Amino acid sequence: MHGFIYRHHQKLRREAGETKLNLGVLFLDRLIWLVALLGPLATIPQVMTIWASRETEGLSLFSWSAYSIFSVVWLVYSLVHKEKVLLFSSILWIIMNSLVLLGILTYS
Repeated sequence: MHGFIYRHHQKLRREAGETKLNLGVLFLDRLIWLVALLGPLATIPQVMTIWASRETEGLSLFSWSAYSIFSVVWLVYSLVHKEKVLLFSSILWIIMNSLVLLGILTYS
C-alpha cells in the first residue's frame, strides 16, 4: 500500500507543479487509510451487543437505515471518482451498518 500512496502523492505533486515532497500531506495520505479502517470497526461493539444479547432498545431504525443509505451514496461517489480509500471505507461502513440494521429488524 505504501507504494500506491507514494505514487499517488507523486502524481498529485506533478499535476500541481510542486517540486518538494510535502511530508504533511504524505502523512495524511497514510493516516486516512487507518481512519478508513478504524471508523467502521468502531461499530463492532454495537454489532456484538445486538447479536449476542438480542437487545435493540434505544436503537433507531430510521437512523441506521439512513446511515446505510448514506454509505451506499459514498460508495457510488468513490467508484465514480476512483477514490480507493473512500471505496474501502464505504464497503466497510455498508457491512457494519447493514449488520446493525439487520439486527434491529430481526430483534425488534
